Amino acid sequence: MATKELRMTQEYIDGDRSPEVVLEIYKGKKLQFATFVSASKKNGPYDTVNVKTDADGDGDMDRQDEKAILDLAKAFSKFK
Repeated sequence: MATKELRMTQEYIDGDRSPEVVLEIYKGKKLQFATFVSASKKNGPYDTVNVKTDADGDGDMDRQDEKAILDLAKAFSKFK
């Protein structure tokens, strides 16, 4: 059985001096999905998922999937 791994980093991607949160999901050593989460306002809350996916595996990409990814990014951003 392959290991599923979530990697998260903070990076400056869009040049606005507010870091984005990059999420990468691996199955074994193979990258399955990657996205980054950003804030629409400088130093505002994370509110934009830049690549959508069916995070909860229910067969559609909807607000629940976006919320799950945003929640991960918000929790990660609290670590200093």
